[in-house]
Amino acid sequence: MMRRMLKGKIHRATVTEACLNYEGSITIDPILMAAQTVVAWQSIQAREIDPLETSVVTIGSIHGGTNHNIIPDEVRLQLSIRTYKEDVRAETLASLERIVHG
Repeated sequence: MMRRMLKGKIHRATVTEACLNYEGSITIDPILMAAQTVVAWQSIQAREIDPLETSVVTIGSIHGGTNHNIIPDEVRLQLSIRTYKEDVRAETLASLERIVHG
């Protein structure tokens, strides 16, 4: 039996002011925020979606920063979501949004 996989892409950016490494204690680090977001997104299937359903969140691209001692202005995450059912896709998208917006 062949099923059609629902597909989609979401693009997210986290923005803050750039600063030098020694100012790290007084700024928001988008690289750390991106890392925490990726870990939370990867737990959606295991903790929020019915184990009998299929939902795959793939973070295929993370871009941020240009130098080792400067906290960047932004980090861009590109991801894809794959599901078989529209309701599972909606639940996965809702979880992604909730994680991003708190």
